[in-house]
Amino acid sequence: MFPAPVPPDPSSLRPGLSTVVLSESPLIYTIDGFLSDEEVERFLALAQGRLRRARVVDGSGSEFEAARVKSDGRTNSSCWVPGYDPLLAGVEERICGM
Repeated sequence: MFPAPVPPDPSSLRPGLSTVVLSESPLIYTIDGFLSDEEVERFLALAQGRLRRARVVDGSGSEFEAARVKSDGRTNSSCWVPGYDPLLAGVEERICGM
């Protein structure tokens, strides 16, 4: 049996951060203050005009050829951010460091 997962200690990433557990099974938590105001503004600016309704794989064909379709059960929007952005790279490093 594997031990129950626990949220990371966010204070190791930046002093003053704290986690709020929303669910223990499955483990879902938020890290208040994880993104700076500057990072949030950058994400919003890069996503402007690029957000599209997220799709799901319908299960037909191979995983590389499967059709991606809209689903009533998944209503979020997402986008790919092209190129390299140093500010976002710093966020990625923090996520990987958890």
